[in-house]
Amino acid sequence: LENVIIDDITLGVVFELNGSLAPGAWWNFTVVTVAETCDDVTNEAIASGEVNGIAVEAPDAHTVIVQCLGISIEKTGPPTVSSGLVYTYSITVTNTGPDNLCNVTVVDGDKTWTYTDNGGVLGPGMSWSFDYDATAPIVEWWEEPVNVENVATVTADGCECGCVSDSDNHVVLV
Repeated sequence: LENVIIDDITLGVVFELNGSLAPGAWWNFTVVTVAETCDDVTNEAIASGEVNGIAVEAPDAHTVIVQCLGISIEKTGPPTVSSGLVYTYSITVTNTGPDNLCNVTVVDGDKTWTYTDNGGVLGPGMSWSFDYDATAPIVEWWEEPVNVENVATVTADGCECGCVSDSDNHVVLV
């Protein structure tokens, strides 16, 4: 096989073999790239060359499953509460990705919590749940009811690399 060319269509890279490739021989090369999204990546390439002056080619593809960090937060609370009373929010944070998460922190208004169980490592599929109390604002009987919207945000670092975050809100009628 003469004039061997590998055209990596996905990456836009062309490799040329200097010399010929004997029957039964192979040519191995590696291309390292970084997946820019969490979508699976299908890499397509075409090997081409000439055998006795006749053009030949062979396409091939390989799909790489890209695994990314993942985290979710769910915040719940009562739908209504009476003016000035204490009520409870529940927060659940889940590691939805394939890797350990470190420095897991929830911020909700002026409150901050940091995950410290398991050495501060939230493993794949693990959840962290906690409750906290809030006090409804005072709404006088002649005033219209008010919606109190409250947003909780979780952030975390991959213990090896990267970071991830998510937010959820809850509205309570007072």
